[in-house]
Parts: sequence; structure tokens; C-alpha cells
Amino acid sequence: FQSPERDTIIDIATNTPLRPARSVGNVVQVLSLFQIFRLPQSLTEDRRARLPLAAQFVPVSIWTTIRLAQGIARVDVDVTVSNAAMDHRLRVHFPIEMPNAATYVDGHFQVTEMSGEELHSERLQRAFVTVVGSENGLTISNRGLPEVSISRNGEGTDIALTLLRSVGMTGSPTSGRKIGSVPTPKGQCLSEYSYSYSVISHNSDLLSAWHEAWATQTRPTTVPIVDSNGELPAVNSMVDCECEAFLITGIKQAMDGSRDLIIRGFNVLSTSQEVALHMAVAVKKVYCAKLNEQQDKGKKVKIDRQGRVVFEAGPLEIVTLRFIL
Repeated sequence: FQSPERDTIIDIATNTPLRPARSVGNVVQVLSLFQIFRLPQSLTEDRRARLPLAAQFVPVSIWTTIRLAQGIARVDVDVTVSNAAMDHRLRVHFPIEMPNAATYVDGHFQVTEMSGEELHSERLQRAFVTVVGSENGLTISNRGLPEVSISRNGEGTDIALTLLRSVGMTGSPTSGRKIGSVPTPKGQCLSEYSYSYSVISHNSDLLSAWHEAWATQTRPTTVPIVDSNGELPAVNSMVDCECEAFLITGIKQAMDGSRDLIIRGFNVLSTSQEVALHMAVAVKKVYCAKLNEQQDKGKKVKIDRQGRVVFEAGPLEIVTLRFIL
């Protein structure tokens, strides 16, 4: 995103929320809002400013559904945007009164703490961003919204989560092309789009908050099965992990077509962790593997007397296990 020389920031809806509706059930409470924002239709011809609102504007409609479910420690938000404006960015802001809080962003096989100049620029994220003080914090999780920025001022910290970017031109100095020099077909995103994110308020226990954020990444699915006389437990998992700092990222069949099971995960902390896994299937043998799923003889794993699979995960280490069933 690159702001024009003479920018226009719209942070107030044209209307007060129309027809706010609230429903309260035994399990879920829902609040629904509808807002209309008037935005400049596009940039000026020289791309240095936005068209004046008085001259030409277009309505952008936003439907927001806020959901609070009993027993779930987060607030889920679904947003639908009907976009008719070009050359703009739509973000949702979360002002937090924590001026000296620590900030973390979920990345690829690690959670990174941000500091210095990183706090005032756009960042890529995966599942969440967290701002935490000495006693409490706030985590914003998302599904498929990779751009976030965190800024600090005298009053606190502001999280800005990007929902939509409408662009007609792109380009990057690192690619040898000037910003705004490459036409981008369909980059204006003139259509209707839906987004989902969650707000998680928590104490200083980061791992519990992060697991809640990771849990929002996959919606529950139901699968019909044929009638049978068997019984299934009310709760069960193929694998349970005793160590909160070890995040399982993949469970799959081995690439060579055998019945072997591959489980991969990583240690999210910068300190070594002892990890114990409980398996719901019978395991004949297990060993550590490389990313190509071949045995890594330099790393040890064992099955203890309780049937747990036990190993040590180093700081921020990715661990791959191969189970022979």
C-alpha cells in the first residue's frame, strides 16, 4: 500500500448503524450492524490525490455480525463488504491503552516479537497478532487476512487489520519496477467480499491465547456415517500433545505410499521443551525424520511406559516424526 501525496482518510460512516439487531439464545448472542461509507470513487488522473468527496463519491456497504458463544473465550466477527470504490484500503482498528506493551506476530513456524521500526509498518501475519502488557493482553486472530500493522503513540498501541486493498497499479523497487507502474487487472476488487476475524481478550498467558487463535483457523465440519452398532467416545483425538508450546501443524500419510503416519510440529518458544504425545492408534515404532521423511539418526525419540511418544524440541525447532503402525 502506498498513500497518495494528498490523502483522504474516511473513518466515520455516513449513517449511524442502520437496523442494529441483537438476538440472544441459550448458546449464542449475535449483534448485527449495517453501515454505509462514502468514499472517493478513485484517485485523480495524476494519482497524487483522491477525487474530492463533493465532486464524486460512491457508497461502500458493510455488514458486520458479532458473535459471542457460551464457553468460547473469544468474540467472532464476520464482515461482508460491497465494494464500489477504487484505489483505497479498508482496515479495522483496535486501539489499546497499552503504550509499553509487547507485540507478537504469528509467522511461518515461529511467533515473532516486534520492536523498533517494525511497529510502524505493514507486516505479514498468519493466524494472529498479540499485544500484551504485564497483566492482560489482546489477540486478534484472522482467517486469510495477511496484512497487519501495529503503531504506538503516547496513549497506547493501535492494531490495524487490513480487510481489503483496491489497486489499479502495482510495482516494487526490489523488482526493478517503480511503484504504481504495473497495471493490475481486476485488482480494484469491485465486488462483494466476506471476511472473518476474532477478538480474544486474555491475561498474560500467551500460549492459551495463541491456541485459541490457532483454533479459529479451521471451521468444524460434519461427516455423515452409515448406521452401526459401535460406540464412539464423546471426545477423542488422533494425537494429543501435553506441551502447550509445541504446535502440531500437519498429520498425513507418508509420501512413499506406505501406511506410515507423519506428524510435524514446531516449538513456538525460544527455549527447549520436552514434548509428550498421546496417540489414539497403536504404534509399533516411531523415529524422528527429516523434511523428506527419511530417518534422522541424530535426534532421539522414545515410547515410555505409559505409551507416550516423548522427545525434546529445541528452541523454535521444527520436528517431524514418522510412525510405523
